[in-house]
Amino acid sequence: SRQRHFTKTSYFMFKYCPNCQSEKLHFDGEKKYECPSCGWIFYRNTATAVMAVLRYQGKILFSVRAKDPAAGTLDCPGGFVDPGENAETAIARELHEELGLTGLHYEFLGTAKNSYEYKNIIYPTCDLIFTAELDKLPEKIDESEIQAIRLLALEEVQASELSFPSVQ
Repeated sequence: SRQRHFTKTSYFMFKYCPNCQSEKLHFDGEKKYECPSCGWIFYRNTATAVMAVLRYQGKILFSVRAKDPAAGTLDCPGGFVDPGENAETAIARELHEELGLTGLHYEFLGTAKNSYEYKNIIYPTCDLIFTAELDKLPEKIDESEIQAIRLLALEEVQASELSFPSVQ
């Protein structure tokens, strides 16, 4: 599998309390870290991400990921919601940054759970999926994020080519 998924054992990320450096840090196996020495508590919550299913002339626009995780696989354009943003602002920002797209009318399609491994930390995510119709294909791409774009009919897409479970 290209993608590692959340497990209770893979989720433990602190060996010492970040506040007092105690080794007595307790982890509940799911989301709560607590230090009995100083009372520090940390809740590891799900990150919010957005993606867009972009339609053009009966096909779907996929981006080819330029970097890990899952470099070289097909993805729906999008990214993480920044602090202070709502999902609609985040999807508009991400598509502008990655593909130079502006002025699209987005419709909410649904949600999917996912996990995103970056630098050996697994982030559980809740992906908010939007859809939009394109009048024309993007003229530029952010090559630091996207190798290329591919326009494919759904029957042309192989599940093994897709980057994350939420894209499937």
